[in-house]
Amino acid sequence: MTHYDLTKDGKIDKRELRTVAYMDHKLPPTISDEIFLKADRNGDKFIDRTEIIAAVRSIQRHVARATSRWLEDHDMDGDGRMNEMELFESIYMEHGLSMEDVNGCFRESDTNKDKYLTSNELVEMLHCSRLLALKEAKELMKVCRLD
Repeated sequence: MTHYDLTKDGKIDKRELRTVAYMDHKLPPTISDEIFLKADRNGDKFIDRTEIIAAVRSIQRHVARATSRWLEDHDMDGDGRMNEMELFESIYMEHGLSMEDVNGCFRESDTNKDKYLTSNELVEMLHCSRLLALKEAKELMKVCRLD
């Protein structure tokens, strides 16, 4: 609950859910807003401790479906798994991350160390790569402000 409760007031509003769902999973606001409306069973425009469970499960289902679609789109050899080179080509095209960054995320996400990412491992990989891309973007913004 505390991860989503950005204002630390014990309840989550639509903006908080939207922010965390986008920052963590790139979930579009239309989807997170729909999840919010379904989870807010009492209609008070807040999600409390009991309602957050349904919201998080719904977010996880959306992330799993999106990850499966991403895997289908980027799995060049069609084996249902992502190897390091397939991943580098895809992540580089989407985020511009270096081979070193992609390799680091790959090794961290490949929990069974078989040198392939399954759909579940890919969820972690995509999250890692998004965080790195965000970090690099922030650093670039600092450099631009100094110029």
